[in-house]
Amino acid sequence: MIAAEQKNEHGSRPRSTPSRADRGRSNTRAIIGSVREFPAIIKHEGVIPRRPTEVRRADAPLTWRVVEVLHTETDVVVAERSARRVYRLLVAGPMPYAPEKDGKFELLAVDYIDQPYWSIRPVPSEAEGRPGDVSDSAGHASG
Repeated sequence: MIAAEQKNEHGSRPRSTPSRADRGRSNTRAIIGSVREFPAIIKHEGVIPRRPTEVRRADAPLTWRVVEVLHTETDVVVAERSARRVYRLLVAGPMPYAPEKDGKFELLAVDYIDQPYWSIRPVPSEAEGRPGDVSDSAGHASG
């Protein structure tokens, strides 16, 4: 017997809410084209799989602590370039366009196959369309 498809009161299938990982994957392409990238060094710790713990810009004295790895992809094409690994990270430290302020924000880190260093770019906040503090549900900046 074939199971009946679930439908809502309008006769269409219910939409599912994407997981945090799915949201991170679908937003990667939009982030790549919208914000400038910078060379970086990423410190990893632990056994396989190694976890990023610190991100340091290679061209400026800025360092961030990795609070959480939000999403990871391997062997992907990003901005028409092959990449070994892509991380979407929640980091704490100097804010991207106001380094005199500390806070938390999302950062995209890409390990392109054709370069010997990582490339990083801040993820634009949904509210402002540019990198900013990660806020709680009441709109208060966390930090």
